[in-house]
Amino acid sequence: MPAANFPLGQPPPVEGCSPPGHPPFPPGGPGKRPGDDPTIPSAPPGWVGSQRTFPSISFEALQAGAWHDHSPGLGGVRIHYWGLVTFFDPRLSSLVESRKNQTRGQFRLEGINEEDVALVQAELREVLERQDAGSGVEWGFVLRNVIDRNAQRLEYLKYILDGKESKVFNATEVASRARRQVLTMLAPYLLRTSLPPSTPSSSINKSQPNGSPRWENTTWVAEAIHHCGGRFTSHIPFNSLTPQEVRLRHATQEVVYEICRMLGVIWVDAFVVEELEVEEVEGLVVKWRNEIKGLMSWLDWSEWIRCEPACALDVSCSIWFLRCAADAVLG
Repeated sequence: MPAANFPLGQPPPVEGCSPPGHPPFPPGGPGKRPGDDPTIPSAPPGWVGSQRTFPSISFEALQAGAWHDHSPGLGGVRIHYWGLVTFFDPRLSSLVESRKNQTRGQFRLEGINEEDVALVQAELREVLERQDAGSGVEWGFVLRNVIDRNAQRLEYLKYILDGKESKVFNATEVASRARRQVLTMLAPYLLRTSLPPSTPSSSINKSQPNGSPRWENTTWVAEAIHHCGGRFTSHIPFNSLTPQEVRLRHATQEVVYEICRMLGVIWVDAFVVEELEVEEVEGLVVKWRNEIKGLMSWLDWSEWIRCEPACALDVSCSIWFLRCAADAVLG
């Protein structure tokens, strides 16, 4: 999602727009009513020069809020993950159904049925009445590690595969660099026996779209993907976890496994890519590019939400306002 850019000291240009989770601003902006101007206190005796303006004060409020946009967030606030109640729960079938074909920014509680409301209320009651404080697993660090170890590398892989960005237009060179990057990410989990059971000439299925070289037997990479997918959670025992922690463990494992699975899919293709004809390589590069873009879109991590090129120092970027402005335009 690109950011909306507004020069510092100028209020957002659309009236009646408020950040997510806040009541709508009245026309004229925050703190204003139709026909009213915000009151700036008079200067004290002896004051020299201009005072701050209402637009500059409004924008400083946005700037201050943006200090905590990324990990670790607001200092002094600690999330009790062991009691984290969420509406992103696969048990809430009515919400799962209503969110189909929607982006994350469109998710709402509209469509939740009475049974799912009762489930959430019962879970919240149980958490508030609970005496223990969970397993002691530092879930914040676990989740942060997943992002830290994958976000930059996935973005770099996308950069390699996008020849326009990396300015490498030779498909063979792009594929070789992408192969090296995937190998870097999978290397800790590949065994010396993680090799195809037979020679490429007898195992590559040439009938795949774009000449994609699919090995008929891919079990040779399955063990590596298994180790890769469980590296953050396999050591955490179930019997010490609260229901909320079990949900976090499952979600973490699902995300990491999908990353590893996609790397494994590319590695199966990339293993012999340096031996293929240029036409086949070109098809693979396009295929890998689409797969990585799809994976990053599914993950939708905030680390990838920024202005490109970077905003000037006197420009503020507001993600929520862009979404609100789009809603106002589209009705």
